[in-house]
Amino acid sequence: MDEIPIRYCTVFLLTIPWNEIFNPFNISAIYEIIGILILLFLTGMMSSTEVALFSLDYHQLQKMERDGDQLDKTIFDFVNKPRRLLATILLSITLFSLTIVLLFENLIEICIQHEFLEQHKTIEFIIKVSFETFIIVLFAEVIPKIYASQNNIKVARLLIKPIQFFSVLFSPFVKTLIATSAFLKKD
Repeated sequence: MDEIPIRYCTVFLLTIPWNEIFNPFNISAIYEIIGILILLFLTGMMSSTEVALFSLDYHQLQKMERDGDQLDKTIFDFVNKPRRLLATILLSITLFSLTIVLLFENLIEICIQHEFLEQHKTIEFIIKVSFETFIIVLFAEVIPKIYASQNNIKVARLLIKPIQFFSVLFSPFVKTLIATSAFLKKD
């Protein structure tokens, strides 16, 4: 009984007309993959920073403020402005994740023949949604957050400079988000 699915899958995979599904190799696919990997790294970095900074306890923060170097004082300053910190992180994660999705959509268009995609919309949808969701959730959320929760001070010290950079880069948007949320919060 166990042999039937394996044999069926093997025959199926050997008889698929692969050249009718996939386009020939295109260097653009490599650029798309590199872009996706960089953005996954940046998204994971932001996710781990979120967990690391928000999981610092009172004693850790007091020690950083009292005994720490300039890096620790920067961490302390960011943690004491949680709306700015959270807005920076969430904006960055959202932008990076959306760009990953767009790059992956483009990668599918490069790698798989248009005719096949037109005839198999359900397969295209399943590939896109399942792969994008799995990759983003696993590599940009779950793994970085688990690591950061176990190494919060180390991650906070390592990634506070990138957070500082993105805070400056996205400053106009972050200020707008904070102002909008403050306006909506009013009764």
